[in-house]
Amino acid sequence: MEKFYLTTPIYYVNDVPHIGHAYTTILADVIKRYKQLRGLRVMFLTGTDEHGQKIERSAARQGLTPQQLADRMVAHFQKLWATLNIEYDAFIRTTDAVHVRGVQKIFSRVMEQGDIYRGEYAGHYCISCENFIPDSVEETADGKRACPDCGRLTDNRVSETCYFFRLSAYGDRLLKFYEENPEFVTPRSRMNEVVSFVKMGLRDLSVTRSTVKWGIPVPGDPQQTIYVWFDALSNYITAIDYLGEGERFHGLWPADLHIMAKDILKYHAVYWPAFLMAAGLPLPRKELIHGWWLKDEKKMSKSSGNVLDPHILLRHFSPDAIRYFLMREASIGADGNFSHEGFISRVNTDLTNDWANLVSRTTGMIEKYFAGEFSGAGLYTER
Repeated sequence: MEKFYLTTPIYYVNDVPHIGHAYTTILADVIKRYKQLRGLRVMFLTGTDEHGQKIERSAARQGLTPQQLADRMVAHFQKLWATLNIEYDAFIRTTDAVHVRGVQKIFSRVMEQGDIYRGEYAGHYCISCENFIPDSVEETADGKRACPDCGRLTDNRVSETCYFFRLSAYGDRLLKFYEENPEFVTPRSRMNEVVSFVKMGLRDLSVTRSTVKWGIPVPGDPQQTIYVWFDALSNYITAIDYLGEGERFHGLWPADLHIMAKDILKYHAVYWPAFLMAAGLPLPRKELIHGWWLKDEKKMSKSSGNVLDPHILLRHFSPDAIRYFLMREASIGADGNFSHEGFISRVNTDLTNDWANLVSRTTGMIEKYFAGEFSGAGLYTER
């Protein structure tokens, strides 16, 4: 039986899940169900990203250990996915022992290949994105730099000994891969972004921290912890027994589809393929990039106070109504807009008037003309 392995990104546990998390996960669940109906053996992976400085600080503010905070947040994600009828096959946590050992394995393999080396890092660091800000970003008069991912200004400077991944050595190989696999990133506009980013030149990437204790220790150097993105991206292989690298791993890898929002495209379409190349592993077949969800045409953010909690909708509407709206309202790749008026209109017009009416008329005709049953199964054809 043909396999199909698809994933969501693993979600950061610094806060409870919101409508954007729900959209990505429902989209993956819908694709899984479709592939199963077509007779494929499907593996659907989701999970949580639990390491990094942001978790350390968030836990400290709440008087918790990082592990306690992670455990509390994971329960929120798992409960919501159960309520929304998400049928995932595996849930990976980056604090799982099998994941920790798997990350250390791929890190050691890349180091043995000569693509990880020890050096010194000095520069700005965005705690929110767990991202080093390149020197090419212009510094403000008061010594701050804007994170290229979230746009926040920070004067948080880091100076430390760490290990670097030789990303600069992979620019040509990545461009060759993109040329040979033009559908690797969908939609095409996102693929163009990736190609442009790589063509501008790649700099070696710091992949460990000495000042962050909440993370996976570097093999042979426990004073260093592995960079949260190297850690998190590896979940796609650690969840399918990369550690044992046996029949299950080789039967599922490479992934057929990674699904994610556009803000983490660089990590998945540049860093992740380069890590895999360095480790001698096949690359994923496709990455599906969707837009953000807006609230009344404005980007959702905690600072704006307009982040939409799916649990509030679930108090008044069924999971199927929410699933239908999110899948129907936005085309893949474009930003979606949530308004309460639009949600209610979509439910009343599409589900109640159109689909429910169709089902009612169809079942009525089956009862009237076929005594409520068919004598044999119909033959499905493409036309």
